[in-house]
Amino acid sequence: MTSVRTRESMVMIAACLVAFWCSGTGRSWADDPAMVQWIAQLRSVELDQRRDAAYELAKLGHDALPALDALIERTTDRDDQVWMQSVMALARIGPDAAPAIDALIANFSSRDDQRRYRAAWAVAKMGSVAIPKLADATHAASVSQRATAYDALGWLPEQRGQVVPFVQRGLDDDADTVRHKAAHSLVRLGAAEELATALQHPDPVVRAIVARGLISIDPLPPDVRDRLGSYANDKSAEVRAAMVLALVKADLPLQERIDWIVDGVMDAELEVRNAAVLGLRKLGDDSVQAIDDLVDRLHSDDEVVRNAAAFALGALGPRAAPACPELILALNRQSAENEEISDAISRIGPAAVPALLSAVADPQLASDRTSAVLARIGPAAIEPLVDALASDSIRLRISAARGLAKMDQLPATAIDALAAGFRDSSDELRAVSAAAVGSAQAIPVNVLKSLRSLCGDPSSQVRAEAIYTVALHDPDKDAVLILLTKAIEDEAPRVRIGALRALASLGEVAADAVDEITSALGDSDAEVRRNAAATLGGLGQTGRAGVPRLVERMQDSDVTVRVAAIDAVGRIGVRSDEIAAALSSQLKDEDHAVSLAALNSLAAMGPLGAPSGDGVIELIDHARPEVRSAAITCLVRILPGASQTTERLIVVLQDDDHAVRRQAAQMLGEMGSRAVGAVPALYNMLGNEADSDVARGALRSIDAANADAVPALIKGLQSDDRNERYYAVFLLGKVGPDAVEALPLLKKLRDESDSNRYRDSYQRAIDRIEMK
Repeated sequence: MTSVRTRESMVMIAACLVAFWCSGTGRSWADDPAMVQWIAQLRSVELDQRRDAAYELAKLGHDALPALDALIERTTDRDDQVWMQSVMALARIGPDAAPAIDALIANFSSRDDQRRYRAAWAVAKMGSVAIPKLADATHAASVSQRATAYDALGWLPEQRGQVVPFVQRGLDDDADTVRHKAAHSLVRLGAAEELATALQHPDPVVRAIVARGLISIDPLPPDVRDRLGSYANDKSAEVRAAMVLALVKADLPLQERIDWIVDGVMDAELEVRNAAVLGLRKLGDDSVQAIDDLVDRLHSDDEVVRNAAAFALGALGPRAAPACPELILALNRQSAENEEISDAISRIGPAAVPALLSAVADPQLASDRTSAVLARIGPAAIEPLVDALASDSIRLRISAARGLAKMDQLPATAIDALAAGFRDSSDELRAVSAAAVGSAQAIPVNVLKSLRSLCGDPSSQVRAEAIYTVALHDPDKDAVLILLTKAIEDEAPRVRIGALRALASLGEVAADAVDEITSALGDSDAEVRRNAAATLGGLGQTGRAGVPRLVERMQDSDVTVRVAAIDAVGRIGVRSDEIAAALSSQLKDEDHAVSLAALNSLAAMGPLGAPSGDGVIELIDHARPEVRSAAITCLVRILPGASQTTERLIVVLQDDDHAVRRQAAQMLGEMGSRAVGAVPALYNMLGNEADSDVARGALRSIDAANADAVPALIKGLQSDDRNERYYAVFLLGKVGPDAVEALPLLKKLRDESDSNRYRDSYQRAIDRIEMK
């Protein structure tokens, strides 16, 4: 076979030599064996030869002109690499490659975005000679032909005067794709007057494109600039956002630009507000002129307006320091679920610290909020916070301690100052100081000793924080065990909760306190019971002695306790028919969180959970996608080989929720060849970009196919999608003799292929079907 192809190549090279020796234009380069060889290789049936030749010719620029005819031929090549390099070579030849224009325009109808784009760019490289043919193409019946023609015209800025009238006409095309390409081309051509006129276009996408385009034109003609303001209230948020930036960039008086920015900051749409803030930053030092206008908005009764003003002020960073007192007042009005104003102050940074500390003394302000903001500012706030711990104001001392407690890591310089608070008469300050010291990397021995004494403090708030801090830092684990087991029986629920949380963080210690933790499952306080269950679950097999009580807690009146108990049983991993039945009984709980936890723990039971199959299948139709996903996993784990599992999951592959479809495909892949019945459905998912990756993974894991998949696979052999073709060939080979009806098409494709790799894959499938 190789010798035949070698002879064919030699004949082709010889033919090229004769042809070009006989032509008048060939004499200057026919002596160049490299050029002759590249032309011959570009016409070869061997893909690698065509790729190499196209690559070399693309590097030559105008010197590739002798290969023009061969390059034109390759504008229909099926291989992307050959095609792209050939088109690149034509583009680099420039106007002398004008004979290639028709062949390149023929690619304007390609289904491949990259081919259309590169063909348009290459035609534009031919210069003005391409304009008449591009103008004709704008009248084509094909939408993609018209759209790509307008795209190409946009790459001819040197011929702007000639092409702008053609491109402007494209804005009136019936197809939105064409209109949008024409709008983008007007932008590239810098046609300011035409862009401004297009701001009145009925298509909001066109208006948005041209509005963004006006931002890039500098300077704007005065008559265009003066018209921009009339479009700043466009119905489209995209247009309004672009108009704000265009107006900020325009040569307008500073106050006028600031007015446009402030209006943009107050816009209902985030996109416009973000654009306004970007415009504000572009003003640099002049941005401070907007502070007074923004501060005025902080007084609004509308939280959305206050948040928008704070967002803009925060974007100014330290420049907005003069606004801090007003921002802090607005902080007092901030709703619990909103942190916009807190974020704004923290972004101002250290410059905000003096105002925050001053505000703490005001009883009208929420000191916990100012403390949280101080912590957000980070290391720059440490020194002033430490100084504030010595203040005469109890509010300021508490606020400073809270700020330090919320730091990710407490600096050593703050420990002694906080320890002084252990002796304060204020319960709150003693508790906050004990909590703050706990965030230190290491606690000095003398401070740890003081903390131990606080573990017996009359205040339950202080005891809870001190016990937790000591438990995490005391190196004497025996003493810690005694401390925590005693604390589990404390009269105050907050202390009992704190002790259980500490045990949850200390696996070794908790392992010796299983009985005490289990007893806490019967506590009168629901939060204590929940923490006890969570702590046992965190112990894994070590907590197995608590499983009977955990099963009882699955019936708790509090939903959070039921969830924690079910979750703990699954994490501990004790498997029995009785526990599986108990978990099954929770599948129909009225609260979806309980059902979800039961599914997850039942899945850990494996085949022991098989009797729950019907209940699990019912939850695959649950209204909440996270429950459906968990039910899918559970079903595969408890009934991995059942036909009903595959059948049910095939249906779920059509779920409206992408995450649910993904989970179904992944679990079918986990089933391996037992899920062979799902291959047709999984194969069809390859055509959906969102599902393609997970479908490929599942098909590889299943690694099998049967006769039921053959019709879909034969159809896939003729797909334009490379993945669909590849998996059709691969899976038909897996089907074997039952895929005999695919043989004619496989052989045809093999014989027509110009790729060794593809021919080999077709042949492998054929051999498996013919059992060779």
